[in-house]
Amino acid sequence: MIKKFTRRNGRKPLKSKTMSEYIVPAEHIEIGHRIRETREKQGYSVTEFAEMMGVHKSTLSMMETGKRRISLSAGLRAARLLGMSAREFVPLDVKDDPDEIELLTIYEEASSKDKSYLLNMARQHRAYVASQRKGEKAEE
Repeated sequence: MIKKFTRRNGRKPLKSKTMSEYIVPAEHIEIGHRIRETREKQGYSVTEFAEMMGVHKSTLSMMETGKRRISLSAGLRAARLLGMSAREFVPLDVKDDPDEIELLTIYEEASSKDKSYLLNMARQHRAYVASQRKGEKAEE
């Protein structure tokens, strides 16, 4: 008989993280450092700025030190709160495309209702493009 390992409380063992969950890309580390530097220049403590961002202070600290990935929305929120342009906080590979920056900024500034509408439009467009590609392949 094979006995499955359980923790003392009888629950299944905790799932261990994969390596990709521990790796934080260099862009995120760079953004975190910029957030910390700007926050400190403006005189905000970790606790104050975390409250402004709506995250726990340990989460903000991990973002700033590169121990946690920074979502695009969190980066844009930090930029807005610090009076910086989104372009300064967006990863380098995205900075080169002003249209992508504009699209991300529009989405970040939209209300919840408008975000749903924008996502719906994007999904419909993606489905349309996919159907057009399938039609082109069928003709070949």
